[in-house]
Amino acid sequence: MIQQNGFVGVNVAGIQSQPRLLYNIIRDNQGPGVLVGVCNQAKVRPYSQIENNSIIKNQSGVHVNSGHAKLLKNKIYDNYENGVTLAQHEDFRSHAVLDKNEICCNLGHGVQCQGSLNFPVIQKNNLVGLNHLCGIHVSAGCHAVVNQNFIANNSTPITQ
Repeated sequence: MIQQNGFVGVNVAGIQSQPRLLYNIIRDNQGPGVLVGVCNQAKVRPYSQIENNSIIKNQSGVHVNSGHAKLLKNKIYDNYENGVTLAQHEDFRSHAVLDKNEICCNLGHGVQCQGSLNFPVIQKNNLVGLNHLCGIHVSAGCHAVVNQNFIANNSTPITQ
């Protein structure tokens, strides 16, 4: 269990990092439960693997900032801001894949995508529901692909 940390639960950074976060409970952290920053920028694009975790009651759930992260089968609930934030840092590209996650009951957006060098793929039956703001919010200029998800009972389902 990763809990009650002052800044962030798990911080992943570095150009060549390829972490695997599997089967953790990440909760009650004062910053993001998971922060992925400027990593995996190699041309072969290996992803940081964040799989089968429970990420609950953090300031924000997962924040990917110009990283290549694959979020698979996570439960991301009850965070005080966004469930997932996908953003870019300076001129670094961001490629995140969200697949088969449950992203519910967060006080911000379920998923927020921002940045012109951001290319997220949100696909294959992600359950995005009961979030206080949008289910999925895509800012202007972001190159998001949103495909085959179940988005329901958010204040606003999806905006761009």
